[in-house]
Amino acid sequence: MADTSKKTQSTNMGGGGQNNNNSGGALSGGGGGGRNNNNNNSLASTYPVNTLMELKLAPSGNTVRGLIYCTDEISNSIVIKRALAHTTLSSEITVINAASVTERKNIAADAKAGGGDGGEGGDSV
Repeated sequence: MADTSKKTQSTNMGGGGQNNNNSGGALSGGGGGGRNNNNNNSLASTYPVNTLMELKLAPSGNTVRGLIYCTDEISNSIVIKRALAHTTLSSEITVINAASVTERKNIAADAKAGGGDGGEGGDSV
């Protein structure tokens, strides 16, 4: 007699975390990259875009203040934009690894009350 059993092939592209064959096997872990943190907060929720923040960095303890321009989950990076004092046509950007941030302070409430650094404001009527 000939063997009529069907062989199945499993493919996992790294994102789903599911086993695509129908053999009843265990789920395989999906691939991934970037951070390996125990918390489930994304960078976008921790550092909201267009928020004026002050970040304290390790190991030097330097403080960086500016507008959160964007975040990148894959490289675990935060991009901060700061207005230059001598021109309105260009800005300075700083790319920071989120793992080096020891403290963060949202200073957007202070900026709306008049305590901001004067950058990125709108037109007043």
